[in-house]
Amino acid sequence: MTSQVIQETKDITVLNQKGIEQIVQHLNQKDRLDLMKWISPTNTAMKQDDKLKLWLNGTGRWFLEPNEFVPWSNQDQDQTMWRTLFCPSAPGTGKTLMISGVIGEIQIVAYGTIVRSDWRISTATIARD
Repeated sequence: MTSQVIQETKDITVLNQKGIEQIVQHLNQKDRLDLMKWISPTNTAMKQDDKLKLWLNGTGRWFLEPNEFVPWSNQDQDQTMWRTLFCPSAPGTGKTLMISGVIGEIQIVAYGTIVRSDWRISTATIARD
């Protein structure tokens, strides 16, 4: 009888711990979303999707395949976890549209191999219209 009570208590404790972990994870996600909204009230994901819809098949291949992007994107994650691709140019030359393709490419590779909710995988875009 005592061992049964102990086992039931352990089972309840495990369930409670799992529930607490889910609540904490939800709160952490909410805190991150609130922080992102405070930093930039602009919905960058929506803007990213809008720009990506403007891409035609083959758009930006000249940028995504040659010298700078491929080595940058193929770097060993252990070698450098945080990477920045800096692309300065004059206003109106298509940087925002081009970077939407880069972000799309990164997301296809990253989210295709890693769970989408993994907090370690993210893309950040800073673009001025």
